[in-house]
Amino acid sequence: MNEFNEAYRRQMEQAGPTQAQLAGVLERLEREERGAGNMSRRKRVLSTVLAAAVLTAALSIAALAASPTLRQRLEGLLGGFAPYSQEVEGVSVTDQGIRVSVVKALGDESGGTIYLEIQDLIGDRLTAETYLYMNHYEKNCVDYDAAARTLLVKEEWWFDSDGLDEQGVVTIPIQKIMGGESFGGVPLPQELLAPDNVLKTTTASQEQSHGNTDDRIILLPEQTPRKLEGIDYFTLSSMGFDERGRLHIQIKLNEGYEVPWFQFYVNLNELGKSWEADPAFRETYPHFSLTGSAHELEDSRYVDFCIQPVTKLGYEADEFEYLPKEYYQQVHSLTLEGWIGTKEWIEGDWTLEVPIEPLPGRTVEVGQLVNGKRVESATFSVKSVSLHVTMTEGEPLGALFPLPLTVYLADGSSVTVSQGLCAHGWREDEPWYQDRWDYPDPINPAEVTAFSIGCWYIPLKDNQAQPGYWLTG
Repeated sequence: MNEFNEAYRRQMEQAGPTQAQLAGVLERLEREERGAGNMSRRKRVLSTVLAAAVLTAALSIAALAASPTLRQRLEGLLGGFAPYSQEVEGVSVTDQGIRVSVVKALGDESGGTIYLEIQDLIGDRLTAETYLYMNHYEKNCVDYDAAARTLLVKEEWWFDSDGLDEQGVVTIPIQKIMGGESFGGVPLPQELLAPDNVLKTTTASQEQSHGNTDDRIILLPEQTPRKLEGIDYFTLSSMGFDERGRLHIQIKLNEGYEVPWFQFYVNLNELGKSWEADPAFRETYPHFSLTGSAHELEDSRYVDFCIQPVTKLGYEADEFEYLPKEYYQQVHSLTLEGWIGTKEWIEGDWTLEVPIEPLPGRTVEVGQLVNGKRVESATFSVKSVSLHVTMTEGEPLGALFPLPLTVYLADGSSVTVSQGLCAHGWREDEPWYQDRWDYPDPINPAEVTAFSIGCWYIPLKDNQAQPGYWLTG
């Protein structure tokens, strides 16, 4: 920070706006961004006592500029695609003192990326590992400027019903924001792995849990309470086996913290290593799948993780078999990992409607079978190649994205992408797949002379796919 900015910051810290001034600024921002007749209803009342340094920041938000540090970071992320990215202006929403703005977008007809800046205008409620809730939970922060209290977030959109609509708009519906941080390597007490450590159980409520009644069996709280080494956010509540022989690790959150059920789990690598290192165990249990489930109770103050190492699969729940509890004594260590909310959930409405200008593409009709799937067409853009794929009779899946794809250029060079992604999944009303491979660097679509999927090579001539053949040598 230069001398002018530092002096300005010190001077502003001495100012003391009133709560009415703060509310007025926030109201004006919301009115300007949404329209006076479309202001979102506040879901959380702002604190009546705020530090002067926090309040004064709100007085200058009408002229807020994006974080220069994050803008430089964004240019670095875009790399060679920066000249092809779309500058998005005027798409911004402020609610609950949080401003979410669209900065740039990069995509073609098969999907792409939208970059957002999320700034806390009145406090310090964001972290470098902030979670967003957009009908599902995501943690897509790529950088955080603590001085500007601003996140740079990367949001993917797809060629799908949830992506680009008929008007060329992608809707991003942010409903909750929560700052937090990851934790890991928290050791668990080895003595509680004894097979005779069978504890009392109850059933988690449907409202705070997932799955059927059997899946929601959890331990009663505070049966083996103790502090865990290296963590101050929570303590161990209960750890032991239920009547079925499944191991549970249950924690109690300290006040002011929250661990969502989807971000609390046990590091099961030790179990996997033990299975790999023990030939007799592998012979007894040739099929070994490490799974687990977490459930909440008592208003989310407790989170219960149940380890479910499957040793035999079945069609019905009672046909599954699980690792005997006696085996856990051979495990040298089990540790906890996850993410914890260190800030409060902020609920609001930050719905963004982003107009997208897709990069133009060159579409080539293919009409060939590859690995039993029919590739109807291939579309090449500056940033990716996508395949329109349909299933043939008897094929369980139509996707080809797990295979490597190579494009061959007119200058004799080639670019290989080791694996793609599924941009559109098969549905009854849309029975086809859209598989996409993103290039590491821009490519001129007009220069593509051929492409290969795995080892199947398809040449192009006069914008038509020629008969394909296997690559040899």
